[in-house]
Amino acid sequence: FFSILVVHFCCTMAQVVEGLPDSLAYARVDAATVASALQCIESLPTYSWGKAEGAGSLSRKTINFGWDFVGLERGEKTWIEFPEEIATLRDAVVAALAPHAPGPGAQYDNVIVSIYGPGEGLQAHFDRDERADRGISRIYYFGEQVLGVVLVPDEEGHLQYQHHPAKGEKPPPDSPVLFALPEEVGTCFCMQGQVRHWPYYHSVSAVAQKRVSLTIRTTH
Repeated sequence: FFSILVVHFCCTMAQVVEGLPDSLAYARVDAATVASALQCIESLPTYSWGKAEGAGSLSRKTINFGWDFVGLERGEKTWIEFPEEIATLRDAVVAALAPHAPGPGAQYDNVIVSIYGPGEGLQAHFDRDERADRGISRIYYFGEQVLGVVLVPDEEGHLQYQHHPAKGEKPPPDSPVLFALPEEVGTCFCMQGQVRHWPYYHSVSAVAQKRVSLTIRTTH
């Protein structure tokens, strides 16, 4: 069950991964839309995450649009306007992933650009959800669907999923990978349900040169 995953085509353009719980679907958006967004991103300042920042962090640089993630983590609500190129890409991702990602695109009000350099990545982690985020330490929570799109793929660094039943510890380095997203320019995905939560972990493996991606979510 955990070593073989089968992909089948839906009537939409999205593909669904079997062998993981609930829904993990992926598709592609056109390269021209990606290129416009990437050109916009390259002109903007970034926020640098160190290895100790956040449960899912290794190190990377980020840019936020919509409700600023860094501000939300600090108990603040700061709105950063979407550039037209980023909003266009967000909407294209939502359209490509229909019906797995319900529209309209404008409801996805949190976008994080992640820029990974050599040796950087994202540690294996599972997402917080509505139930966890209603504690006194959180002023927000993310919606059910988490979308993403790859702008610059890397030959080694990619989104991957693992299963680890021991709660309170991360999968060991030799833990088998259940599924690795086949990343190309414009590859986009939607994950929801149990695959986002323990005992399933997702991460970005160590990048060889450069990887740029967007994470697209709703906040409440």
